[in-house]
Amino acid sequence: MTLELQQKKSKNKSIAKHVDYDKKSKIFYTNIYFPDSNHVLKIPLTSCNNEVSCDDIKIEKFDLLKYSYLFYY
Repeated sequence: MTLELQQKKSKNKSIAKHVDYDKKSKIFYTNIYFPDSNHVLKIPLTSCNNEVSCDDIKIEKFDLLKYSYLFYY
């Protein structure tokens, strides 16, 4: 595939944002999804029982089947 076609394809993909709930850590996250790399930046919003910290920010490969309470915005 030529570079020009690759650039056109990547321009059509937009960054998406959604909210999910991690049952294990009991934290709500706002997520920024990067479709080119299929990764998501997870930034904590609030926790049900603990204070959130910078250590709770995550970068991971996106897997839709793994999330509960997923809201797109």
